[in-house]
Amino acid sequence: MKKKFIKNSKKIFYTLFVFIYTIMQIISPVMVSANTSIDLDNLPTNPEIGDIYNSTVTAGSLENEGDVLVTKTVTKTNTLGEYTVTFNIKGKKVTTSTEIKKPLYAVVVFDRSGSMNCTKYSYDWMGNKYCAEVGNKWESAVNGAKTFAETLLNKVNNAQIALVGFSNDAETLREFANINLDDANFGSANGGTNLQAGLLKANELLSDTSIPENAVKYVVVISDGQPTFYYDNKGYTSGNGNSTTKETYEATIGAATTLKNQAEIFSIGYMLPSGTVYENKTAADILTEVSSPNKEGSTIKHYVDGKPEDVANAFTNIAEEISTANAGTNAQLTDKLGNAFSFVDGNGNTYTSSTIGEITEEGTSFSFNIKIDEDSSNGWHPTNNGFILKYTNYKGEEVTLNSESDPLVYWEAKQYNYVIKYYLDDTNGNPIATENGTAPLNEEIKVNEEKHLSSHIGYEYTGGDKDFNISKNEEENIAIVVYTKVDYNYVINYYKDSIS
Repeated sequence: MKKKFIKNSKKIFYTLFVFIYTIMQIISPVMVSANTSIDLDNLPTNPEIGDIYNSTVTAGSLENEGDVLVTKTVTKTNTLGEYTVTFNIKGKKVTTSTEIKKPLYAVVVFDRSGSMNCTKYSYDWMGNKYCAEVGNKWESAVNGAKTFAETLLNKVNNAQIALVGFSNDAETLREFANINLDDANFGSANGGTNLQAGLLKANELLSDTSIPENAVKYVVVISDGQPTFYYDNKGYTSGNGNSTTKETYEATIGAATTLKNQAEIFSIGYMLPSGTVYENKTAADILTEVSSPNKEGSTIKHYVDGKPEDVANAFTNIAEEISTANAGTNAQLTDKLGNAFSFVDGNGNTYTSSTIGEITEEGTSFSFNIKIDEDSSNGWHPTNNGFILKYTNYKGEEVTLNSESDPLVYWEAKQYNYVIKYYLDDTNGNPIATENGTAPLNEEIKVNEEKHLSSHIGYEYTGGDKDFNISKNEEENIAIVVYTKVDYNYVINYYKDSIS
């Protein structure tokens, strides 16, 4: 039996690593500039309209732990002139992190109910439940809490650790101190489970005005059962002591919700009872609700089950996973469109991503569609005007990663039809000549009013349209030139007999 509880104690130690390694991701500013250069001297010589050059650009790298890489790729869609811009953001995990910039405060909320000292229950002839076997369960939990404190201080030497014990009520067993828990008096296991009381006491400790405003705060709950007591509106301990009632459940979750406003909560369910305990919820479900939610993209679990029969190998896996920190958190990317482009759906010229909670090795991708102005001039056009990624790195420093390099799209301006018509005398009837052509928007069309005069001797240009600029409305892209007959002066002289 003793061997079994030695194993249980080890599993608790592993579980506590969840908290210890997680806080290594704590929290000051850094600027990183990285560009993917474009060789403008080697642009394609015979591109086709819509072609993309330098379709993928990057900023950053994944060479070292904590590095972040942003990859931007532009691809064609099925519609000429429309493109999909895709970003992928990933970071290389950090195996260790001891550069803690902010003060750290952690409260261990320790279950001291009677069941923490009992490894096996039986029932007497009247159906009353009693402890039939006392093992090393209590000792294993105490050793686990002490190992947690020792390990935390080895990793974060400025950590302040407090201890709260709860059963029917709660009390502070040790105030915050920058030492391990070897000097703490854990007391003994007795009474029911007033988890609400323990959470309220932790919130009280963490609300002390002497704690620096920039401190990061954590709570680790260690419990082996569902809550059975709570404080009523008058502050008295209430509940039946044997099961979770509606009032007990709501009071417990309410206290946890308040505590989460200032602290991150981890819970260890140690040999929890099986089966549902309140409205189809198990004790593990309730402790999961008490815990902070797991972060998107993170492998770190805020609730872990300490029952050896369920997680014989899970503790080792969790310890390995959380011995690393993600490269960054709270990332947001801003990408400004190139002058020739606009969004297919939406207005403005700047894309701002939603906040990315964790920058992981698996990466986070998102995309949007853009389109080029069909009247853009002939040549290469940048799809965007660089991008900026702002995030908090694993040290807690604010980092800006930017790139001024962008994919290029080759385009030829849309051609609009125009007509120049030449008439004799007036515009009635058919023109003597018609010139059809195409030109891009706003291009000036020169009208040669004397172009057809040489083949119509005796006519001159007397009116019509002059030079004009191409309009989107092709009905306006018409010029009229009118030639009219030239009136020449003449004289008739009459003579008699001779012209002398």
